[in-house]
Amino acid sequence: MAANKIVKTNAYTSKWDARLGKNSAAFAVWDLVSNVWGIATPATTTWRIDWIANWSVTFASDNQTVAQAKLGYTVAIPNLTEIEIDITWGTITVADEGKYFLLTDANTVDGTSESATPTLMQLKLVKFVSATRSIFTTIETEIIV
Repeated sequence: MAANKIVKTNAYTSKWDARLGKNSAAFAVWDLVSNVWGIATPATTTWRIDWIANWSVTFASDNQTVAQAKLGYTVAIPNLTEIEIDITWGTITVADEGKYFLLTDANTVDGTSESATPTLMQLKLVKFVSATRSIFTTIETEIIV
């Protein structure tokens, strides 16, 4: 699996934009990140995608209370930030451009989660590259926090 890759963003980016990292969480550059009650957490199906990691780090098991190390990030602006991401499960084709998908984890898209509507979805396929890696944009979500 290749690392995620930012293709296009209109977001303000600075290595000084950082948030406290979740205990024991690990991030690679360009991993998708959720802001869960102010804590940088690896994005999963459960949470909205808020940021993209600017550097690689693994936080200590007591990071939130003792170490308090932070993760630098780029803001993932819905419908503007485009990210090239690996796809697992299912088969995505060029006909799926414009459809919505969920993550399996912070690094891969669940190809079986395809939906014509954005409800409870996190990503939109904007450019088909291959069945195993394509370009997505983050989207506004209604109830994923």
